[in-house]
Amino acid sequence: MSVRRNPGTTRVSAHPRDCAPAEGSCPTPARIVSLCTGAFVLTAAGLLDGRPAATHWLHAERLARVHTAVKVDPKVLYIDDSDVLTSAGATAAIDLCLHILRLDHGAAVANDQLVALEDAQQPDRGRLGAAGGRYRRVGSRRVRTWGSELT
Repeated sequence: MSVRRNPGTTRVSAHPRDCAPAEGSCPTPARIVSLCTGAFVLTAAGLLDGRPAATHWLHAERLARVHTAVKVDPKVLYIDDSDVLTSAGATAAIDLCLHILRLDHGAAVANDQLVALEDAQQPDRGRLGAAGGRYRRVGSRRVRTWGSELT
């Protein structure tokens, strides 16, 4: 699939010829995912016709108006419609990726990745992790502490 960004604009154009998935190029079963305004690319390829979809809230009305075959829901963070998944903005894209990780590898792995994302944002602070408990740094290691063990 090919996406061409128009220089000097915020628009992304995707010619349907370029968006048509090459026959046999994806393993079966395949999952197709769009993040943020990537829903416009999937729409150009005809992959969202008759399906619910999410996109960035600033562009949801336009997507719904221009592509009436798509059931745009501007109030959700992401939509999992079996083999096609779409997210709203950038932060919602993280939520969708964590959702996919949870589906494929379980909640513990997804929670560990969430904690790693939190650590990357604030490496020197302990905080509550999604799996419960508090994390703090001990040397170069991250340690989970519980209840009365909090320091």
